[in-house]
Amino acid sequence: MRLTTAYCTGGEKTTFFDWYRGVYERIAAAIERLKQGIERIAAAIERLTRGFERMAAAIERLTRGIERIAAAIERLTRGFERIAAAIERLTRGFERIAAMIERSTSFIERNSTMIEHLTN
Repeated sequence: MRLTTAYCTGGEKTTFFDWYRGVYERIAAAIERLKQGIERIAAAIERLTRGFERMAAAIERLTRGIERIAAAIERLTRGFERIAAAIERLTRGFERIAAMIERSTSFIERNSTMIEHLTN
C-alpha cells in the first residue's frame, strides 16, 4: 500500500500520515493537558470532600455538645423548680408560724387585759 504524498508546509514533500501526525500529536497533548486538569479537579474535589466530612463531624460534635448543654439546663430547671417548691413550702410554714404567733400574741394581750382588770 502506498501513502499519498503532498506538499503540506511549503516546499517539502511529506506523506499524508506525516502531515496529520503533527495534528494528532497536538490533539494528544491537549488531551493529556485536559486529563491532568481533570485529575487536578478530582484531587481538589477530594480535598473539598474531606473538608466537608471534617466539617460534618465537627457539626455533629457541636450538636452533641449543645444537646448535653440543653440536658444540663433541663436538669437545672428541674432543680430550680424543686427549690421554688421548697421555698413555697417554707413560706407556708412561716405563714403558719406567723399565724400561731399572732394568735399567741392576741391571747397574751387578752389575758394581760384581764389580769390588769383583775389587779386594779
